[in-house]
Amino acid sequence: MSLLQALYNSYEYAKNNNMIDDNDSCDIILPLYHDSKKSNGKNIISIKLDKNSNVVDSRFLTKEDSIVFPVTEDSVARSSGASPHPIVDNGSYLFDKGSNKNIAYMTQLKYWLDYSDDDFLNVVYKFLSNSKSFVKILDKLYIDYEIEENLKVSIDDPNSKKSKKMR
Repeated sequence: MSLLQALYNSYEYAKNNNMIDDNDSCDIILPLYHDSKKSNGKNIISIKLDKNSNVVDSRFLTKEDSIVFPVTEDSVARSSGASPHPIVDNGSYLFDKGSNKNIAYMTQLKYWLDYSDDDFLNVVYKFLSNSKSFVKILDKLYIDYEIEENLKVSIDDPNSKKSKKMR
C-alpha cells in the first residue's frame, strides 16, 4: 500500500467515525482544505454582522479558543504573495484597501459570489467593500484608539499610562 493510499484510508476511517472537525476532542482532524488557529486573546476577532452588513458585535476570542477555517490550495502554503483564504483572513487582506492582498481577496470573494449568489457571502462582501469596515470593528472593540500607518492601532488603556499597539 502506498503512502497516499494509507493516508486516504486513515482519513476515510476518521470521517466515517465522526472524528473530523470534532472540536470537543483534544486533537482535531481538520476537514480537507481547512486550517486552524489558536487564539492568544488578542489575535483573532469574531465579527457579527446583521443582514444589512452592519457590525452588531466584534470581540477578541478568549485565550486558547481556536477557529477552523477554509483555505485554498494556494493560500495554505502562502509565504509572501497575495493568496487569500476564503472568508477568514488577516487584516492586510481584509482592510488594507487597494493593496495587492486586498484586491486579491475581494476579487476571489466576488468570483465566489458570481458562482453562488449566497446571502451570507453578499453580507460579507458588502461589509468589506465599505471603506469604513475596519473602523466599525474597532468602534465595537475600543473606546479610544488611533489607526496608524500599515493598519497599526494605538489604544489608550485606562489601566496603563502607555498606549498599546496592536496589529
